[in-house]
Parts: sequence; C-alpha cells; structure tokens
Amino acid sequence: MDLDLGREQLVVAGASFGSLSWFDQELPPDGVVLVEEPDVIARRDLARFAERLPMIGRLVAAEYQTGFDPDALLAREPGLADARLVLPGLEYAVGATARLAERLGPAAQRMDPRRRRADAGGVPTLVECAARMPGDMITALISIAYGRDVIEAYLRILRGERPALPARATGAAAIEFLIAPPGRVTAVDGRRDALRVPGVLDVQVETKVGQTVPELLSSAHRSGHLMAWGATPDEATDAARRAARAIRISVG
Repeated sequence: MDLDLGREQLVVAGASFGSLSWFDQELPPDGVVLVEEPDVIARRDLARFAERLPMIGRLVAAEYQTGFDPDALLAREPGLADARLVLPGLEYAVGATARLAERLGPAAQRMDPRRRRADAGGVPTLVECAARMPGDMITALISIAYGRDVIEAYLRILRGERPALPARATGAAAIEFLIAPPGRVTAVDGRRDALRVPGVLDVQVETKVGQTVPELLSSAHRSGHLMAWGATPDEATDAARRAARAIRISVG
C-alpha cells in the first residue's frame, strides 16, 4: 500500500506489528503512536518490543475493549486528533477506532480499502487493516464443511502452487459461542454431555472456576465455543446449540 504519510503521526490501535512492517520504508522515525490495552502492554512486553521498531515513538495505554472513552483519550492525548491516519490494528480495536473517528466528527474520513493511496489532505483518516486470516474460527468451519484445510491450501497458493480444491462443500459446520453471566465462577459442568451430542467435534470451555466473568463487551469476554458438523446447515446448527445448552457455568 502506497501511503502518503509525510511527517504526520500514524495512530495505531492494537498491536498490529506485522502491518507496521509493511509501511517500514514510508514511516518516519517516531512517526507512530501505538494505542493498546494496559494489560496487553504488560503481558506482551510491548515497551521492549517497540524499541526494535524505529517508527514507534511512544505507547499510549487505553482500554478499547471495555468501556472505551474517546473523549477521555483525546483529553489525555490531544495530539491524537491531529494525526493524519487512525489505523485500527487487529483483534478488538476496530470498533473503538470507529468511535474515535466518530468523536473527531467530519474531520475523520473512512478510506475505501480498495484505494492504494491514503492522502486525506492532513485530516484524520480511518483505515481498517485486517492483515490476517478471518477470526471467530471461520477457517476451521470452512475446512470442516469442505473437507480441506483452508490454511494449508492458502499457504500453498502463496508459494505459487495450485492445490486441488473441492468445488463444493461436503457438509455443513456450525459454531456456538459460550456466554457466561457476569460474576465469579463457582462451577463449570456439562462438557462431557456436550461432547456426547451427535455431530459435535470440539468443545472448548475457557472460563475456569474462580475466575471473574466481566460484562460481555467484546469477543474477548466469551467463555468458550463448540463446533459441530452436519449434513445440512440446520443439522449442524442444531447440534451446536444442543451441545451449548449442556454446558452450565454457574456464577456467584
């Protein structure tokens, strides 16, 4: 992507370092402000990692997954409103960045992702950058339905190969996400019952006894998922829902 950045700063919400590497030749030193969750900064030791990337000038901590407040962020970091681009990173930053663009009002523009140049005349521009495979287990669902490993086939195509691909699906796949009510988890039951449901392929319960479940504000707060297979979409969906009903997450 050919970005006309000049010397203005690029604001990145989310640790999309792979995306930043694409722009390495065009970003000036210290030209990036990286906005990230406080716990992610600590868990991934982003301060040390950022030192290896000359384009990152500083890290700004902001909770964009839970209760993101663009007004509070701009009050603490007024210079963000003058940035040329607001670029959401991966994971859960896209919605927060959209709210930030809404707060900036008519000055913020959303770039057509089909365009190669992002020259907005110096005003903040919202650009969605999803430089990854689709999330929410979509690649797994496609692989199940078509009987072909999507990621493996994709990597072969990137290598210049032409792997044989199925012309149509051989069945259907469905996923059901587990949503626990907010509170401290006192019991998790039903996993074996869920696995006994015909068609169920996988049951992942990520919430553990003793954990505190927050209010559901993003996909990061889900408690797990189930995947199922069926001859038809309705059959797969029914199996996944029946299995999900068997999982019981109790909170106190």
